[in-house]
Amino acid sequence: LMLSKSKKSQINKIFVYILSIILIVFVGFLVIKFIVSFGNDVSNRESVKIYTELRGNFQEVYTTYGAEKVLKYRLPKNVEEICFISSSSCIDDIGNLSKSEKETLKTIFNASDNVAQFGEDGIINSQNIGHFIVSQNNGCYCVHPKNQYFKIILDNINNKVYLKGEN
Repeated sequence: LMLSKSKKSQINKIFVYILSIILIVFVGFLVIKFIVSFGNDVSNRESVKIYTELRGNFQEVYTTYGAEKVLKYRLPKNVEEICFISSSSCIDDIGNLSKSEKETLKTIFNASDNVAQFGEDGIINSQNIGHFIVSQNNGCYCVHPKNQYFKIILDNINNKVYLKGEN
C-alpha cells in the first residue's frame, strides 16, 4: 500500500490543521483563565483595601476625644453585604443570613475578627479593625451596599468608639 505524494501531503495538511485548532483552543483557554484570575485578584485587593481604610478611620476617631465622622466606603461588586459585630449575642438575630453564614460569623468573631464581607456564595473574608461598639441591633450592623457604596458613623464617646449605620 503505497500512498501517492498528493495523498501524503493531504494527510499532513489535515494533521497540521487539527494541531493548529487544538493549539488555538488551548491558547484561548489560557487567555480566558488569565483574564478571570486577574479580575478576581483585583476584586480581592479591593475587598482587603476596605479594611485598611476602616482601620485608619477607626484609629483616627479613637484618638480624637469627642470626634464624630460620617464615612462613605466603596465595596467591590462581588460584596453583597458587610457586617460589623461587637457582640456575638446579636448574630442569631440577623434575619437575612443563612444558618451556615451565622455559624461562620460566630466562628470568625470568636477568632477576634469583627468585620466580615459576604458575597453570593457566603463569606468572602473577615478582619479585625479595632475595638468598637455597635450602638444598634444589640451589637450587629449589616448593610447591603447601594451601587457598591455604604455609610457608617463613628463616634468617640468617653474614649470608646461607637459604630452605627446611617439611616
